[in-house]
Amino acid sequence: MIIGIDPGLDGAIATISRLGCVDEAVELYDMPTSAKQSGKGRQVNDYELSRIIRCCRASALVAVVEAVGPTPQMGVTSAFSFGRTAGVVSGVLAAYQIPTVYVRPQMWKKHFGLLKMDKDASRTLAMQRYPLVAEKLKLKKHIDRAEALLMATWQLDVAQDACG
Repeated sequence: MIIGIDPGLDGAIATISRLGCVDEAVELYDMPTSAKQSGKGRQVNDYELSRIIRCCRASALVAVVEAVGPTPQMGVTSAFSFGRTAGVVSGVLAAYQIPTVYVRPQMWKKHFGLLKMDKDASRTLAMQRYPLVAEKLKLKKHIDRAEALLMATWQLDVAQDACG
């Protein structure tokens, strides 16, 4: 099983399990969030994230997490929140001893020919490549699910290329 994670409060988690030479089982999850205990807004629900990853850990070969950071447009509060979410993701994966690959968006997007394309191109490609879960990717807000799924697919493709 490969776990793909698009970190962030609107992020997502995708898992791909190979059932045979070509058959694959795919699961998609939105990043679990809850209301902040103080102040306004949301935060990653670390307990729920841990529960999702715990269910995957026995068969997980690797997790692929998008290596992103704050942008100059982010305010201090947003940057801190984003960092906290990325840290929780990293911590949960480490706690379950799941090897983790961090991949820059440019790398996995180049693999799929998605560089300099609008974000919706990722969703379209994921629906084409995985028609059985296309229903869970049909809305524009499902872009993060699609990107998590494509990151996991990227890792499968890289591993397959390495094996010949």
